[in-house]
This record gives sequence, C-alpha cells and structure tokens, in this order.
Amino acid sequence: MLTRRKLLSLFPLITGSPIFAMSFKEGLTKIDTQTFYGTSVTTKDEHNNSCPNGNESHRNFANACFNRYSLSVTAPAGWTFQGDPWVNCVRDNDGAFGWNNFAGAHDRFYVTQRNSNSIVATVWAGSRSMEINLACTAISD
Repeated sequence: MLTRRKLLSLFPLITGSPIFAMSFKEGLTKIDTQTFYGTSVTTKDEHNNSCPNGNESHRNFANACFNRYSLSVTAPAGWTFQGDPWVNCVRDNDGAFGWNNFAGAHDRFYVTQRNSNSIVATVWAGSRSMEINLACTAISD
C-alpha cells in the first residue's frame, strides 16, 4: 500500500522538488517544506599555511591545510528531513567557500549521524576564514 509518508519520501526523487505530492484519495495536496540551518561556525584562516604534524584536527589535502569542524542542524518536532544536507555559506572570504567545493568533496564533507530531525556532519575546511553552517530541507509531518 502506498502511504502518504512513502509517497512524500519518493516525490523529491521523481520531481526534484518536495512541493506537491499526488494522493489518490485527496487529489493534489500542498506539502509544507522549510529549510533549517544549524549554528554557524567561523573557520580558521589556513591560507598558504602548512599543517602541524601529528594533529588529528588538521589534514593535508592537495598540499593545502584543512581543519576539522562538526556541523549540525536540527528541526523541531513535527518536521522530517528529506534529501541530503549541504554546507551553507553564511559569509564568504575572497572565494574561500567556492574553493572548498564541499558539494564535490566527499572525503571532506560527510554525514556522521542522522535521524528524522537531526543531522551531524564532519567538514574539513581550508583556505581563508569563512562562516559556514549545515542546512537541510524538511517536510511537516
């Protein structure tokens, strides 16, 4: 049986947008969506710096120094995250956000914990200091 929740979970895969879903009994139904943003973090300026040896919070990627950050986002009760979270740019600094290319860097941005309304991710950020947070779209239950 195709339930409303199952239909809602499949809808973004079909259309790329969780705005409306078709219900066989109800017709076209508006679905409330909202993007939630976690607390922002200001990254350390590592532009043209070398990484200290033996430090677990620093790594070299492609001859550049990166620091590890933990980002999280939470939705209130009654909301369920749909799709993948992303690193959101709150404040860029001379192109540092684009240079980090978090969306394409699966070795430097990955989800470490996830449930229906809470996500935690690890991010390795380098280059100039910038302000970032974790974001994800949710639907109302």
